[in-house]
Amino acid sequence: VFLFGFSAFTLADPAPDDPARLATIMICYVALTLTCMFLFGARCWLRQAEFLSILMAQFGKMALIGRCSQQLYIGWPSWRLAKRTEMRSGMSIFILVLLGTGSFDGFNETFFWLDLIGINPLEFPGRSAVVIPVITGLISSNLILITLFVLMIVIGDRAVNGKTDFTRLLKKFAPTILPIALAYHTAHYLPSLLTDGQYVLIALNDPLGTGVNLLGLEGYYVTTGFFNHRETVRLIWLSQASVIVFGHVIAVILAHAVSVEFYGNSRKGFCAGLPLGIFMVLYTWLGLWLLASPKGG
Repeated sequence: VFLFGFSAFTLADPAPDDPARLATIMICYVALTLTCMFLFGARCWLRQAEFLSILMAQFGKMALIGRCSQQLYIGWPSWRLAKRTEMRSGMSIFILVLLGTGSFDGFNETFFWLDLIGINPLEFPGRSAVVIPVITGLISSNLILITLFVLMIVIGDRAVNGKTDFTRLLKKFAPTILPIALAYHTAHYLPSLLTDGQYVLIALNDPLGTGVNLLGLEGYYVTTGFFNHRETVRLIWLSQASVIVFGHVIAVILAHAVSVEFYGNSRKGFCAGLPLGIFMVLYTWLGLWLLASPKGG
């Protein structure tokens, strides 16, 4: 719920970057978090409800290095996800919504989407004119993704004469989506990081506006000139595409490893995981299409 609310605010609010509005939202969220930590316990709230903590914890499970039985181990990316037990149903939905909201964020900017909701991308009327379509699209995209994902894992299970309940399959295979979610978020928000990160550095250089020069950036101005040169744009795009492809490759390998472990042998695991693998490959095409499509709005 918090993740969806955050996504709806950033995508549908008419002015999510307005300092006063953003400060109000953040103050309210911090107050809510501190209150709930007091009522339910800090560890309980941060591990089960505070979406940013949960998000970072899940992404952290894809690290090359991890602890197991009080010893440090190193392996291929996401190896810890392949060895973990089934997660809670709520966490499974959280992971799928994470991918769904990130994907819609990219789709929301395409000419195809704007044409779909009757907006001329070259004469964008403003964010306030598309609040309802954006929220509707955000809900629909997540429902479609969850439905397709469940359908793929159930088809795979039935293909090997399995009778596993779809909720158990969802809890087992949802973590395999995490590499795709991380890759897409990294690629999609890279241009924003390159621009907005400069504002962060300027703010850190003089956080209280007292004239100090902590980072030696006095007189530095934010630039977006790297978007005006063919070679730098090519480098940024190829970096984004590489991240997306690498994330999907890891996800397909992870899904196969989980499937083999779940069904007990390589042949059965391959057959059961084939629909999900095809789904992931098609999602790769979608991610690259979103990356290359003209943007508007």
